[in-house]
Formats: sequence, structure tokens, C-alpha cells
Amino acid sequence: MIFLEDLRCKAEWCYGDTRPATLLKALLTDGTFAMACYRLMAWSHRHHLAPLTMICNKVNAVFGQCIIGRGATFGPGFVLIHSQGVVINGAVRGGSRIYVEHQVTIGAEKDQSPVLGDRVFLGAGAKIVGPVTIGSDVRVGANAVVVRDVPSGVSVGGCPRGFSGRTTGRRRPTPPRSHCRTLSVSLGRRSVPALPSVRWSFPSCSPESRSSPGTPAPGRRGRRRARSSWSPCRRCPCGRSGRAGASR
Repeated sequence: MIFLEDLRCKAEWCYGDTRPATLLKALLTDGTFAMACYRLMAWSHRHHLAPLTMICNKVNAVFGQCIIGRGATFGPGFVLIHSQGVVINGAVRGGSRIYVEHQVTIGAEKDQSPVLGDRVFLGAGAKIVGPVTIGSDVRVGANAVVVRDVPSGVSVGGCPRGFSGRTTGRRRPTPPRSHCRTLSVSLGRRSVPALPSVRWSFPSCSPESRSSPGTPAPGRRGRRRARSSWSPCRRCPCGRSGRAGASR
């Protein structure tokens, strides 16, 4: 039975063993229900049992949380590691030992669907769209977007830039550090200069600048205002309080 082969491949992938106890453990894992619904839907589709095919498709969408087209064909060893968010077009053709993570999309473009080889792993969030041919022994990384043919025995990653390991495109040059002192904001063709630096002035702390003994002491309001306008500053050489702005 082809579903038992799927279950063996999943037990070997998840636990590295195919003993009966491990098979039972793999049967209760996430995604196995969706695998069983797909195999039953594919069997009913081959035998032209349209009502049962439609029921399996809807049950898989509701309880398995994945959508697999009624005409999708995969060989033995089709494994859904996690079935949440998986969308597979009905015209997709795949070989044996296909391992699919969650949020994977294998879709068609202009009525042309991908073709997968044997022993293919699709990472979480991978997207394969259009008339793409995936070779055997291929690993597609997480969130990769594949829109070109992939030869056998390679790993693919990233948005459609090609195979992993290549770097394309130009990097923007880093501005020189001299721009950090004279900042400017470019607005179209105009350039707005940065704000001028704020200079701090401190009152004289010499004894001559202090109030003479004959000067009357300010009242409470004057004291509060004087205290509120002064703030401690480390630049004052005598360690007293300083004030920002022009001295009175």
C-alpha cells in the first residue's frame, strides 16, 4: 500500500527509524492526516469517484489545513512534515520521496505547472510557480521563490536570483565619513543644510560678578525663577551651576 510507504518515509525522516512503534508514533504526528486524505482522494480520482474525491478534498482543507488539487500526482514517499498552509495545484507531477514543510506553494502559471523529480525537500514557505522542472536530489530553502528550472543535486535559496552561492546586483556605495559633520537633506535637486550647532555660554563665576553686599536679596518669586533658569553644567571650571544660551 502506497500510504504505508509514505508513513515509513515520514518515520525515517522524523525519528530515523521504521519500527512498528515508530510508525505508530509517526501516524499521530502533524500532517499524517492530510497525507491519508490525499492518498484517498488520489485513489478515488483514478477510479472516477467524483463525490468521494470532492469530499476528501474539502475534509483535507478543513481538518488538514492544506489544499491539494484532485489531479496532483506524487510517487511513493510523499511526506507532509507540517500540513498547515500547503497549497498544491492539481496539475503538479512529482516523483518519489517528496518532503514538504508548512506554507509551501506549488502553483501553476498560465495553465503550466511544475514537475518535481525524486528526493526533493521543500523548506517552509517555499514557492514554486510556473513551468518549472526540479531535478532529483534538490533542496529548496525556506521562503525561496523558484521560477526557473533547477538541475539535479543543488540547493536553492532566496527570491528569484538563481542558485545559492551567487551574488548579483550592485551594492550602494557607503557615503564618506566627512558627510557626518556637514549633514544635509536632499529634496529632489535642492539641498537643505543642517541646523547650525548650538553654542553654550556660561556666566562668569568670578567674585566680581557676584552680587555686592548692598544689593537687596530677591524675593521668593525671584529665587524660584532664578533656580529654574539654572542647571548644573560640567563645563563650568568652578563646578557651579551654568545656564544654556546667552548670559544676562
